[in-house]
Amino acid sequence: MHWTRSRWGRVARVVCATLLVWGLAGWGCAADDVASPFVWVAWPDVSPEPGQPRPEHPRPDWRRQAWLNLNGDWEFAFDDAGIGVDAGWARAEVDFPLTIRVPFPWTTSLSGVDRDTGDAGGVGWYRRTVVLPAGFGAAGRRVHLIVGAADWHTRVWVNGEPAGESDNGYLPLRLDVTDLLQTAAAGDAGDPFGGQPQRLTLRVADPGNAADYPHGKQGSPWYAHTAGIWQTVWLEEVAPVSLARLSLTPDLPGQRFQVQVELAAAAPAAATLAASGPPVAACSLQCWARGQGGQPLLEASLTPGEPASLVLPARWLPPWSPAQPHLAELHWRLQCGDLPADELRTTVGLRAVARGQVPGQSYQAVLLNGQPVYLRGVLLQGYWPQSGYTAPDEASLVRDLELARSSGFNLVRLHIKVEEPRLLHHADRLGLLVDADVPCGGIFPLATGDTPAARVRWQRTLEGLIARDAGHPAIVWWTLFNEDWGLLGADGAYDEDRQGWVREMLAHTRQLDPTRLVEDHSTLRFDHLAGTDFDSFHLYGDDPAVFGAELDRWVAGLAPGSGYNFLAGEAKDGAPLVNTEYGPFSFELFGPAWRQDRDVSFDLRRLTGELRRRGPLVGYVLTQLYDVEFEHNGLLNYDRTPKETGWPRGLTEAELHSADFVGFSEPAFRVGPGGDPLTVHPFVSRWGTSPTAGEAETLHWELIDVRERPLAAGQLTLDEPPRAWAVTALPALVVTSPVDFAGPAHLLVEWRQAGGGLLARNVLGGELLPAEPPTSGCAGGRCTVLLDLAACHGDLDRDSGVKVDGEKMSVGLLGAGQLRCPVTLPSAVGARSAVPVQLVAELAANVAGAPQTDGQTPGGEVRVWLDAQPLGVLALPPDRADSRGLLSQLNGAIPRGGYGDLLTTAATSWAPAGREEAELRFEVTGDQAGGLILYGRRLGRWGEAPRLEFVLAEL
Repeated sequence: MHWTRSRWGRVARVVCATLLVWGLAGWGCAADDVASPFVWVAWPDVSPEPGQPRPEHPRPDWRRQAWLNLNGDWEFAFDDAGIGVDAGWARAEVDFPLTIRVPFPWTTSLSGVDRDTGDAGGVGWYRRTVVLPAGFGAAGRRVHLIVGAADWHTRVWVNGEPAGESDNGYLPLRLDVTDLLQTAAAGDAGDPFGGQPQRLTLRVADPGNAADYPHGKQGSPWYAHTAGIWQTVWLEEVAPVSLARLSLTPDLPGQRFQVQVELAAAAPAAATLAASGPPVAACSLQCWARGQGGQPLLEASLTPGEPASLVLPARWLPPWSPAQPHLAELHWRLQCGDLPADELRTTVGLRAVARGQVPGQSYQAVLLNGQPVYLRGVLLQGYWPQSGYTAPDEASLVRDLELARSSGFNLVRLHIKVEEPRLLHHADRLGLLVDADVPCGGIFPLATGDTPAARVRWQRTLEGLIARDAGHPAIVWWTLFNEDWGLLGADGAYDEDRQGWVREMLAHTRQLDPTRLVEDHSTLRFDHLAGTDFDSFHLYGDDPAVFGAELDRWVAGLAPGSGYNFLAGEAKDGAPLVNTEYGPFSFELFGPAWRQDRDVSFDLRRLTGELRRRGPLVGYVLTQLYDVEFEHNGLLNYDRTPKETGWPRGLTEAELHSADFVGFSEPAFRVGPGGDPLTVHPFVSRWGTSPTAGEAETLHWELIDVRERPLAAGQLTLDEPPRAWAVTALPALVVTSPVDFAGPAHLLVEWRQAGGGLLARNVLGGELLPAEPPTSGCAGGRCTVLLDLAACHGDLDRDSGVKVDGEKMSVGLLGAGQLRCPVTLPSAVGARSAVPVQLVAELAANVAGAPQTDGQTPGGEVRVWLDAQPLGVLALPPDRADSRGLLSQLNGAIPRGGYGDLLTTAATSWAPAGREEAELRFEVTGDQAGGLILYGRRLGRWGEAPRLEFVLAEL
């Protein structure tokens, strides 16, 4: 029985349901006057085939119960000559010689094909025979085939007959294939297809690096191609009249959702409804929420072909936020006459996104549920080394997001790629904000790709992206264009036509989705348009002073009416100032090899501090969470294994990217010589906690050496707690450094609440210089001879030789070879017939550049000789670079950050034989030799001069 829509009928049902609870149903309620209350029943995923890749349902936000995952092995063939359509490959029993594992692109190893069809693209044919489960498509239900995404143009045949096609590489293709399926000879309404085999054939044509197709960073000179199917393929059972669109717009003040509904009716169902007449033609729609009882939250009458606007109350649903990502699961039931019901489950979050004034400030920020949020974002490129665009498994998707969140970020920027819905679902669930880019065309910086056809494809992608993903509360803004990719070449300039089209797309996006912010360009070229919701910019660099000076220009140009960072004639309206890409250089697309893999740990901390100490700058996006191919500027390697930062006292990325931040106006310190005071200027940026008036907070500081031993400590009391949503400069810290210490050091600070709770901590690296540099000499039964690295010669790696204040402080070789260093012997040593000697030096293996430490670089070994006497064989640590190489960071030429271990040979008896000179020889041999680098006292990690130590029985 279907409930009537009368008010009295609803009242009667409530009364009768209450009486049932009281055990008084016999009071006068007929059995068919009371509908069975709705009970939420879990819909588990269908048991996957053994070894089936990506078996989970691809759309948790839009799911029907009966579905069949088609991932796995398909027959496959390349069509290099483009003859497949004319030759009837969809109909004839043509041999497809290869096997491909869907949904992995044919350009990847996980697909089993692993053929890069290159910038020119290629054509691939897929074929699979499917037997539908018993009862699938029964009682007039329809069978839809969905291809989550395939790059790029997809055509589908079912049992040899054309079913439909799609011209998009990012959006789903949905086809009603019911009428093309083979029915059973003795089929009935309960099992119409009766185990008949159904042949599915797909042709996917990849345009490669064609500039007039949106393809993001695929292709030369950027990343590998993704070609063919790259998201899940599945079959779904759908009611004859179904929910085609459900758009839920959150209304946080009203604690409700505005719902836009559109229905779709298959031809037989539409005819049935029309024949039934108007009273039967109306459909009833009900919606329940998980955990909210058996009564529907929404009931409405709908008519196919007529869009409806409804209201779904949500007073029971707390606001969604990163701290508390409350989601509701909704069950929708559409009943049209006596036709089978369409039942659908979706997810939704109630939240409000806007931009507005920061309390007490003259500038704007993003407001989430009315509260200012400091955006701490990281770029996700959405690539995997073995599977390109497609995550190897769901755990990999989740792990990327969890790594972003555990690293302190509250936002991920999905970079010029439409991501699969499951990633967005997990962002909703984990509470990560999302900036979603629209994929660009072009071949940056070589070609624009801006043609009429390209604009049509780009706009279709934008519209499909919003239509598919607008229900995800995690998405807070859309980015239309990245650095003008697809619009301009390297030397291009905007003209009125391009400006007008971008302005049109900005307005169009707001019309499609008025609930989110829209960024016209994530810009690199000072070319925003009036009306953008972000005054964004990109900035990379290694020098904090230069980086900070650039930031000051954007801050100075922020005021409404300013034209800075905007096209000529365009003016600002106060949109939030946000950096949407930053980071230290660790790659250069066309640069030398040694500039393509460098340490980012040290400058990442310094650049982030520069961003945080400028109050009007209210967010940033770090490039990037993980390396991708040649771009080595990630916090993780491409395979998501960790890199080491070397930050002292266990400091983490999560602390660096916390909402509350403490930092320094200075990028580093250098004190000397001999115990001069160290003065630094700390600041705090408070966006995570609220201060308590009258409760003093404190700043604790400690000066430590590289072994993390304390040198000095103190505390600064802040009489007034720093304000929320603001940057506050704190009083200067004056630290008296110990007179008897020289070398690398760190100044640690901790910002604490009145009760001692830790708000934030940070570190500043520096160098304490000695009153006089060390010299060779003899004392206390020991002679020390310092090596003169400038005098060393042999198979030198010229790039390894770095001078600091005119003195050479490093020398090395690459691969196998020898390094010879002359030694002048003290007379007390040369006069001996035999004397114990040992080498003390900071040494490491050596590779070109200074890749950040990740545990994957091999070490090596070096043989050490003093004249003809072997001093021993030393095991060399791998070539490493991170914040532990503090002196190399402060004093080294690019590449920075390299360091070694402080190694000592065993004491060996050596016969000077009256000599005044000797030669220390380092020898690295073997086909797999790891090279050698020798650090002086002002480079590397330890701050100790390389030396020979002779032990004398008496002086």
